Amino acid sequence: MTELEEIQFPKPFEKMEAFLTSGGCSTIPYTYKNQIQFLDYKTIRYPGHCVKFKLLLDLDLGSEKPILVNNIKIIPRNVLIKLLLKNLPTNQNDVVLLKVLSSGNKDGKKIDMNFTMIDYYDEKNKITSMMRTTSYPTSIIAQLIGTGYISKTGVFGCEEIVPCKKFFEQLEKRDIKIKKDIK
Repeated sequence: MTELEEIQFPKPFEKMEAFLTSGGCSTIPYTYKNQIQFLDYKTIRYPGHCVKFKLLLDLDLGSEKPILVNNIKIIPRNVLIKLLLKNLPTNQNDVVLLKVLSSGNKDGKKIDMNFTMIDYYDEKNKITSMMRTTSYPTSIIAQLIGTGYISKTGVFGCEEIVPCKKFFEQLEKRDIKIKKDIK
């Protein structure tokens, strides 16, 4: 929860914040270690989220180490989870925002290529955006393997064997749209 920055999205989101969190890049840093000079992964939230949530973690409410309160052992993380579940709305329609900012050289010229995705709750099928953007890609990859479109066997990062064009076509069929902007 460091390197906090403001990022822009179209209305109604506009100004959002992004900050470092772990795990999102998976195997990409290893696969492209000699090709990509800089790579980071940030979580996107509404303005003010990082400061509020970081305070909870700084107070050690994310700890799994039991503490004694009035002669009762409690695990701070369990208390935090219980309070979040009790106090945060869970019945609202969610939205997943994604932004990829990249720059490099192509044919001797500097180029910026950015991607933006805004995915909404599926009202018709009652499927959250988080469900759509996590399960649909997994399902697409499984189907590409099942049909033989991906034929390699073994352990690979997605970036090594998933054909981008076909993958994005399949996302589009499921109404997950990623807008590309080249400057």
